[in-house]
Amino acid sequence: MSGVIFLILGLIYLGISTPTESAAIGVAAAVGRSVMQRRFSWRMYGEATMAAVKITAMISFIVASSAALSVVVASLRIPQELMSSIVGTNLPPLVVMMATCLIYLVLGTLFDGLGMQIMTLPVVYPLIKAMGYDGIWFGIVLVVLIEVAQITPPVGMNLFVLRNISGSSIERIGWVSIPYIMILLLECCCCSCFPV
Repeated sequence: MSGVIFLILGLIYLGISTPTESAAIGVAAAVGRSVMQRRFSWRMYGEATMAAVKITAMISFIVASSAALSVVVASLRIPQELMSSIVGTNLPPLVVMMATCLIYLVLGTLFDGLGMQIMTLPVVYPLIKAMGYDGIWFGIVLVVLIEVAQITPPVGMNLFVLRNISGSSIERIGWVSIPYIMILLLECCCCSCFPV
């Protein structure tokens, strides 16, 4: 099985295929391996397909709900007003950056990554550029913040995926993910304190 994992990741890291294409190649390799080892059965194939459908439906429901909430919050202009109030305080750039990170962390508990970007980037990106920060650097910080959002209850999609795969309760998975959240927050603090 490790060969299939190395095949998938190798194709992605070498730039030969996209993650979606690598996933399809990985499925074909797993099925081919199980056929060669004479462990393939249509019953097993059906169970695997049904598990994938359940996880996909669950993630789609979370994304759809988050997108609906994003539309409501964006129409109320809550993130834009919040960012505008931060800009009006004339704080030092580091403090503004920390406040921006804090806002993204709060939004990450309620929205998916795409919803957060659509709502906030039209306001945040010009502010970041005006303070003299590099746009690519801010993109990296934003990706780290979105990764924190993916493992932060109650909307963290990765938590729900892990719950379905492992069978553990969402509370236990949430507690176990705390060290990883702390590592990502430390990374975000380091990036904010030492910008490019």
